[in-house]
Formats: sequence, C-alpha cells, structure tokens
Amino acid sequence: MAQYRVIDADGHVLESMEGLRKLLPPRWQRGNMSVGDIWDRNLRGKLGQEPRSPQDQLAAMDQDEIHAMVMYPTAYLSIGVIRE
Repeated sequence: MAQYRVIDADGHVLESMEGLRKLLPPRWQRGNMSVGDIWDRNLRGKLGQEPRSPQDQLAAMDQDEIHAMVMYPTAYLSIGVIRE
C-alpha cells in the first residue's frame, strides 16, 4: 500500500490571553479581551494533547503522524463580537 501524507484541515491554536496581550499596544492590554471560549474543546481531557507552543504543536503532529495542518484560532473565532 502506498504511503499517504496526512493533512489536518481543521487544526486550532489555543491562544494564551496573556500572550496576546503582550502583542498589543498598552492602550488595549486592559480588561477582558473577549467573551471567552465556552466550549469544552477536548471533552474533559479525552482528545489527547493540548499544545501550548509551536514546538509542542509540531511534536504532537509528529506523534500523530500529521504532515501538515491548516491552523485556525480558537477563542478568537469570535473576534467579531468585540465592540472596540
């Protein structure tokens, strides 16, 4: 059987709110930045890894034999509800 490359077309970044604040000008670093992510996206720990850095993400992909991944934000899929 031929070797196929696995491509995950719906990968998600788990954003760190503190990490995002550091990238913003001081004026925008205050208070809550979003309404929050209400979904339990890993089903109470049942879905495996939760990479917290690019290095963690690449290691998890290697472990699962994923060659490439299309990445989307997680909490900030709701960026449109921010009024400012």
